[in-house]
Amino acid sequence: MPALCNKNLFTADGQPMKVCGTISLSINIKGLIVPLTFHVLERLTHNLILGINFLSQTKANIDLATRTVTFYDELVGLDIAKSNATLLRTTDAVLVPPRSEALVPVAVPSDFGSGLAIVEPAVNLNKKTFSFG
Repeated sequence: MPALCNKNLFTADGQPMKVCGTISLSINIKGLIVPLTFHVLERLTHNLILGINFLSQTKANIDLATRTVTFYDELVGLDIAKSNATLLRTTDAVLVPPRSEALVPVAVPSDFGSGLAIVEPAVNLNKKTFSFG
């Protein structure tokens, strides 16, 4: 096993996550097959997290204005969110200190199903300045 498998990764709040192993797989991005090595973790909330190494390797460009992400110098691209059905907005300004977790009140659209969503500030908070530590 690679050396990384004997180390821990850490969550945003500093909790260790044990690497159980690695697996080599190929992902399909609109017909472009990309071979990758994934680290298998215990107790991961999401099925898959693509990190900074993946974004760098694939030359990803995330354009929030158009809600698209492109790979390999715009060879292929994907919509990040096609509709507001996957978008939740905060109902108030919330300060989340570094290395901590918080429950954040959000407005849920009536057509929201279940699953993952993007959380953005409420429309009336969009023009305010935020600081991230």
